[in-house]
Amino acid sequence: MFKQCRMYALACAASILLTALSPAVYAANTKAKASAKERVAFQISDADPKKLYLALNAAKNVQTTYGRKNAVIEIVAWGPGVNLLTIDSEAGQRIDEAIKNGIKVVVCENTMKSLKLTEADMLPNLKYVPGGILELMQKQKQGYAYILP
Repeated sequence: MFKQCRMYALACAASILLTALSPAVYAANTKAKASAKERVAFQISDADPKKLYLALNAAKNVQTTYGRKNAVIEIVAWGPGVNLLTIDSEAGQRIDEAIKNGIKVVVCENTMKSLKLTEADMLPNLKYVPGGILELMQKQKQGYAYILP
């Protein structure tokens, strides 16, 4: 009987404690969600313009859904995908629009070296990273969602 009373008392105490903490926990979770940003990295490693356009459309949809200020988006081009970002790219206008809307478009310098490309050969306003794969690895460690269109 004493054991049952003690268990009942513990259950009541836990219930009271949870009730008292619930508003604080809810407030903390709400604040964390409000300050958290959605983060996504898109990989472009094929020389297929359809995949680049798919990534650009998806990036725009993420911004539309979460709001431009609440989404951190990066498109990482490496391998044959780098060829889609050269100065004569048919996607130049779309890339420029994405960058103006806060989407970071980065290019792998390792690939550029192997293709004998310089920044002068590339679209304006791109960012450069030593390695595209390394960039994607870092982004995943930082909690970015990784998308391969």
